[in-house]
Amino acid sequence: EACDVRDTETLLTVADVARLRGVTPGTVRSWVNRGKLTPATRDDDGRNVFHPTAVAALDTPTATPPATPSQMEGGYA
Repeated sequence: EACDVRDTETLLTVADVARLRGVTPGTVRSWVNRGKLTPATRDDDGRNVFHPTAVAALDTPTATPPATPSQMEGGYA
């Protein structure tokens, strides 16, 4: 069954996400701007709201860890 994005009771605000993740609301907005977190929609006041599953996905690594200097071309350890 599809989730109705208008059901804002199940969606999280920037403040909710910040509280759950232990970061500031500015950090959450930065994640949105950098494409790390995608809003589900906007609420009636025009603010971003997020599906809990999208917030939970922040725990799932989507990229390989950064290379250490010894792994970089020409790098020295």
